Amino acid sequence: MYNLTNGKLIENLENYNDMVYPEMNFLKGSVPKQYRLLEPYRLIFSTQNSDKENGFFSTCFVSPKETLYSVLSNEEFSYFKTSLTLHNHDFFEIMFVLDGSIYVNVENERHLYTKGSCCILNRTIMHAEEYSSDYSIVFLQISHHLMESIYNDMHLDFFDCEKKPISSDMEDFLKTNLSNSNRKKDYVDFIPEKNLDYLERTMHMNFDRITRETLEPSPGSSVKIKTMMIELIYFLLSPDNFSTTPLKIGTDSESALFNNIFLAMTESDGRITRSELAEKLNYSGSYLNEICKKFSGLSLFDYGMTFTMKKASELLTTTNLNISDIEAQLGFSNHTHFYKIFKNTYGVTPAAYRKTKP
Repeated sequence: MYNLTNGKLIENLENYNDMVYPEMNFLKGSVPKQYRLLEPYRLIFSTQNSDKENGFFSTCFVSPKETLYSVLSNEEFSYFKTSLTLHNHDFFEIMFVLDGSIYVNVENERHLYTKGSCCILNRTIMHAEEYSSDYSIVFLQISHHLMESIYNDMHLDFFDCEKKPISSDMEDFLKTNLSNSNRKKDYVDFIPEKNLDYLERTMHMNFDRITRETLEPSPGSSVKIKTMMIELIYFLLSPDNFSTTPLKIGTDSESALFNNIFLAMTESDGRITRSELAEKLNYSGSYLNEICKKFSGLSLFDYGMTFTMKKASELLTTTNLNISDIEAQLGFSNHTHFYKIFKNTYGVTPAAYRKTKP
């Protein structure tokens, strides 16, 4: 195994873990229910050869702050491969298959993506890739803030030809999912309409341009990269290149109820009991827990803790409150319990988290 980042060799899996996904534990094979993106965007190039004797799993992570390339043997990859479970993101993710095929479990339904196919997932869809076949894929992960900026720039209309409204499933997807009130589970599949080699070359070229600009930045690179992402999205929008299938999980009434759960959690920083929530929303606590699991993958308590820990992190970085005062403000009477949940969420203790933030 070798892992290279910024010219430095990473000699063990634990250090690799800290750099790629600090909220995971590769050695124990555990992953969180939600992946977080701490930068505006990230590209991930992933290839798997499943040969029993000479197989490998290679990954290249490219982002503004960190670049990492790794190769794991199938044995090393198996440390956490079998423990991967359904998860969602706090970002948008575009997945494109460069070669081969991969199965993705989307809300407990198995979907096959072959060469040239693509999908974009919103932030609530529960899914997990199945690392069992040979493939080369690219993930483009885009933060909500950056995607919102991209979407707004796509609607600039200096020219008459731009004034015609964009009409596509992708446009509807972005418009709906950039609304902070949207808690629906939906995604869009892109089915190739042209020669697969042409689509693969063009998409690969777009990803490659973003990669090169990220690796060799200069003044203006942020604007260039944003423009490249817009061009990539327009390429996906073209019906000459792809046909689209918008998919939605759950009914509108269930989505509306989950949105009310989200609002209640936001107002209370997650510190609302199941019985209090049941009284507030006029539904049984067990049904609310079922809806919460369906749309977030988490129980009501665990979902509430994501809001509580977010508030804790804000208080640690924006105030001078003692940690004990923060615990009390968030309703914790057990110091050890607060520390344990915070460390499980952010990978460090509250005190260490405060020191690492400006």
